[in-house]
Amino acid sequence: MKIMIALNHVPALIAFTLVSLTLLILTYNILVDPTSHQLHPKLRALLLRAGAAQGHPSQAEAELPWLDSTGRGDPNTAFSGSNFYQHQQRHEQQQQQQLFPRLWDESSMSGAPSWDGRSLQCSPNATVAHAVEDFASLSQAVQDFLTHRHCRSFGLILQPDGSKCHSRPNVTLLLAIKSDARNLERRDVIRRTWGREGSVRGRPVRRVFLVGVPSGEAPERRVHLNALLQEESREHGDIVQWNFLDTFFNLTLKQLLFLDWLHERCAGARYVFDGDDDVFVNTPNLLERIAAEERAGRGDGHLYEGYVISNVGPIRAPSSKYFVPVQVHAGDSYPPYVGGGGILMAGRTALDIRRVAGQLAMLPIDDVFLGQCLAALGLAPTRHPAFRTAGISLPAPNRGAAKRAALVSSFHPCYYREVILVHRVEPFQTLIMWAALRDPRLRCGRP
Repeated sequence: MKIMIALNHVPALIAFTLVSLTLLILTYNILVDPTSHQLHPKLRALLLRAGAAQGHPSQAEAELPWLDSTGRGDPNTAFSGSNFYQHQQRHEQQQQQQLFPRLWDESSMSGAPSWDGRSLQCSPNATVAHAVEDFASLSQAVQDFLTHRHCRSFGLILQPDGSKCHSRPNVTLLLAIKSDARNLERRDVIRRTWGREGSVRGRPVRRVFLVGVPSGEAPERRVHLNALLQEESREHGDIVQWNFLDTFFNLTLKQLLFLDWLHERCAGARYVFDGDDDVFVNTPNLLERIAAEERAGRGDGHLYEGYVISNVGPIRAPSSKYFVPVQVHAGDSYPPYVGGGGILMAGRTALDIRRVAGQLAMLPIDDVFLGQCLAALGLAPTRHPAFRTAGISLPAPNRGAAKRAALVSSFHPCYYREVILVHRVEPFQTLIMWAALRDPRLRCGRP
């Protein structure tokens, strides 16, 4: 009997599978040109037409390539269902070849600098191996961190010209985005969406990407990646690159180098958004938060805000990515800090953090180290519920109409309309969500 029941379900399962595959193919064909495997020209053109009036819908955005099974292109229903998430990422090298084909002509590489990380000018501290207990038992990455912990000065390879900030002293918001040389697609999408430069509702916004020298790559590929960054720098003027190896253990170093750059090149920025390149930022909401802060007229002028993490300490499990042994940090607790997906801070706060950072021993966890600097200043981070570092999650009812209602994906513009930041968002999701939020046809109910 049980076998017969199972067999009776086979046709339904086959039908469901075929429908899912069909929807997947349709989704891919809507988003991606099948001949070039690039984003569909209409979708890319949509973002190019967005103009400087960020946050204000335009008539050109009325025809959107929504993933709507009805074919009516309704942004209010286009984000339902799991098939939305089946879109495959393009191959990294293919993406680079398509956007910058001349970089892959070997004859054009003769003049490219051969930065390979061997020109780093900071020598390891040989005394650490004898001064630190059980040094030999630590992983190579931790050993390298401890022996180079004192290294905080590295030369600039690329940076924007002086007009980025110096010719515009009234910059309201500087978007400082930590990236990796390999993450071309993320940078490209950010430039076209939430990271657009210009005047947004009368408030000047500027953008920089923070990168080091690619690590873990063959010399030839490293040359290609650095040439790619050069091309991006010439095209967009938004790359800040230092001559240090870009690794997880060097994220705090990148943070400190950025604060030095901010002090020297963009000290007039009133606010800084410090975030990763895998986040979605609702820039109009971020600017409205800044406007609210200015209207409040707080006396000390400090702001350090986001998703606050407190009452936690070092992870001692060696298998964890965030493992911090006692040789690196002996204490059992951390001060409150903001999760590193994205932080909004006043320019004054950022520069004060730079001032005290030199007095503290570096930690490999950058957001925790910034929290330590904040505590040294006698300040505390502020929690804001619109910073969703852990993403957006919905309750999952298990029966009836409530269950059917829960099938509406949490990746829906009506949820993203209310947030400032969501962490761990794919580039193609950012493209579609940004366009959805700017569509005048979008209708969202309120409780």
